[in-house]
Amino acid sequence: MYLRHIFALLRPGYVVPLPNTHSAEPGQMKSWKASHLDVVIDEGRRSLVSHDDHFERIRERGKYMFTTVLGLLVVVLGVAPKLRGRAPAFMVGWYLGLVCLVLALLGAAAVFAVTAQLGSVDTVLLSQEPADADIVRVLAEAYPKAVRSSAIAVNARFTVLRDVVWFACIGALIETTTWVLLSVL
Repeated sequence: MYLRHIFALLRPGYVVPLPNTHSAEPGQMKSWKASHLDVVIDEGRRSLVSHDDHFERIRERGKYMFTTVLGLLVVVLGVAPKLRGRAPAFMVGWYLGLVCLVLALLGAAAVFAVTAQLGSVDTVLLSQEPADADIVRVLAEAYPKAVRSSAIAVNARFTVLRDVVWFACIGALIETTTWVLLSVL
């Protein structure tokens, strides 16, 4: 999933296939009372607002990670001249750390730049319902689907952000170890 998000940076509009992290399917509400449907609509609205807020926080964290990793890459590239004439093990370590940091940078960019398929209730489609349709019921049945797809999108983006942090930490650890060994040896 991580590499698919990075690939989506190169293909604007590409919809990243997401794993089903929300196993519950929306239930049938055909026999529900109107007051119960109102509760579903209210809770659906709250859930969508919560998912939108959570998604924006994840995007902001991705921006911070992008800036942090970019700074790390500048420092790492500054160490490159010190590798001349050193043992090949230093070069392997340096390149391995560099690859991890580049993957972290691209993943961080994907966190805030790749299009997400957040769920919503399409009022245009709702307006196309026949005049005799039970609009409240149609709306109540739309919210669980929207909430489910939003939850899947938020979970996926959070997973990518988690992987960004791992790649950044591993890359920084490898580069720090390489730098310390270069300084000592």
